[in-house]
Order: sequence, then structure tokens, then C-alpha cells
Amino acid sequence: MRLCDDRGGLTIGRGNLMNSAMRALLEEEELRFTSHRGGFDLDQIEAEISALGCSFRDQAMPSMFVVASSQQERDRLQTQRNTHPEAGFPYVLLIQLSEEEVLVSPSPEGELAVHSARFIRWLAGTFSCTVTNGYGTDITARLAEAASG
Repeated sequence: MRLCDDRGGLTIGRGNLMNSAMRALLEEEELRFTSHRGGFDLDQIEAEISALGCSFRDQAMPSMFVVASSQQERDRLQTQRNTHPEAGFPYVLLIQLSEEEVLVSPSPEGELAVHSARFIRWLAGTFSCTVTNGYGTDITARLAEAASG
């Protein structure tokens, strides 16, 4: 598991998260996960998002979680969102939850790519689901390859 340390950095977890299939998946603008079994356990997903460390629930849009690369960045983004929610979301890992689907806007860059890959791999390994990209194309087979890392 990756967690922010007290310096705002990251502790390194185990495993090769970044195979070529995962890198390609992280280039997608949006990933839509749809449950095969009647819904997602939102409490379980929220706990996993919290375990990423540098995240917060957006006050203006409570179904949205923002994951930053450091505690300092998280605090800055949270202040920015609370002050000017009309300005939109920054380019970070965004996760939107509902019982029927989970929308993930992954980041292919740096530490956020690692957070994105960990969350995607965990979600796919925990719940039976189909994943489509922002164009509605079923990419579940690509996810299986990416998650096998």
C-alpha cells in the first residue's frame, strides 16, 4: 500500500504495477467500471481510497474523491476546491463513486500513475466488473492484461 509519509512523500509498496498494458490504460481519459453483481460496496472503496493517503472527498461534489501526489498538494487542492468549486477539477487522479459504477480519471504521470495503477488493480481484483473507456468501448480484456502485472 502507498501512504503519504510525514514529509509528504510516498512509502513504496511491493509489486510491478507498471507493465506496458497498465501504462496504456492510464492514458485513457476516463475508465467506467460497472459491477456485475448489483453494485459496489462504497464503504470498502472509500477505505481503499483513504489508504492511498493523499486524498479527500470533494465538498462541492461528495461522490468525487481527489487523490494528490503529496499531503501539501492535497491541502492546496482541497483549499482551492473549497474556495472556487466552479473552477473544475485539477489534473490529478479523480474517482467518482456510485453504487452502480465507479468512474476513474487516471493519471499517467509520476506518483499519481502509481496511485492510479494500484487503485485500478485493486478495484478489478476486488469486484467483478466490466470496464469501458470514455468512448464507451469495452476494454475489460485490456484491464485483465494490465492488472496481471
